[in-house]
Amino acid sequence: MGIILRTRAATLSLGLKEGEISGPVKSSSGFHIIKADKRTEKTLENNREDVKNAYLAQHAKPYDEVLNNLIKNGDVKVQDKQFTDLFKVQEEPKQDKDKEDDAKADTGDKKEDKASGEKKE
Repeated sequence: MGIILRTRAATLSLGLKEGEISGPVKSSSGFHIIKADKRTEKTLENNREDVKNAYLAQHAKPYDEVLNNLIKNGDVKVQDKQFTDLFKVQEEPKQDKDKEDDAKADTGDKKEDKASGEKKE
């Protein structure tokens, strides 16, 4: 299994013929020597499912997040009271809120006391 190199090393590897070995190539992670073992051509038709799965893995959002956004931004009117709970926005997990609070503390966000004008952490 090979390593995917980006930048100049990747471009160089595309120029090698099968079995050919490159000279030393410098990258941000060190020096590499590239050997072109076998060339394969991938087409969209042959790899449609792989491309779809890779895209979804990178861009998919959690179900709860999507549902909450639809409920918040949609025009949902529940007429049957037994289903009202199904369309309430779910609270965010506590751990995410804690991380958000920690991030604010790290950046030095300060709140101003309106009565005294003092800035508080």
